[in-house]
Amino acid sequence: FLLFHFPRERYSVNWVNTPLTVDDLPVFLDDKGWQSEDSLVILNTRESALRTFLAAVERKLPAYLLSRWLTAADRTKTMQTLQVMEEKKQQRCLVSTQVVEAGVDLDFALAFRDLAPFDSIIQAAGRCNRHAGHEGLREVWVAELANEQGRALSSFVYDKTLLNQTRTLLSGSQVIPERDVPGKVSEYYRLLEQAVAQDEIWPDICSGRW
Repeated sequence: FLLFHFPRERYSVNWVNTPLTVDDLPVFLDDKGWQSEDSLVILNTRESALRTFLAAVERKLPAYLLSRWLTAADRTKTMQTLQVMEEKKQQRCLVSTQVVEAGVDLDFALAFRDLAPFDSIIQAAGRCNRHAGHEGLREVWVAELANEQGRALSSFVYDKTLLNQTRTLLSGSQVIPERDVPGKVSEYYRLLEQAVAQDEIWPDICSGRW
């Protein structure tokens, strides 16, 4: 995808070193301000999205849910409602799976993304202070959610090579301001290229190491 420099920085990507459980996440978001800010929470599984949505409802947030558990018509209706609320400057909290990532023109003051390949994280960040209408540098938080058995939810969805290189990149930076994103994207693809070269399966097949 095409990257360019916005006239001013809109957000920073912030890595949380400590894994979180799904039950930890609402408390974490309480601390980050989702009860008073327009908030976007993108998760990797439908169950984690539903549980986080219900936690938002318990807190009496103006919460909406998007996932493939909803029909296409219901997802479209929810998007239209959110767009109208944005135009009226009404607070919104959207909890979603990856269905929200592509082609969605919504703007939030705070965003959270469960660990995903770095390009997906940047797509999510693009919904944070999208139109630079929120005052100050807004925050995009990235953490790794795990289930009760300690397995990362991202591992159910994404290739481990993509996730490993994303962890390496985020752990090395901790905080990535928007101005550094193009360079970090290039670094991410360099890391991927090196990882794929190291893990290349064809030489093993040719040498009989099945």
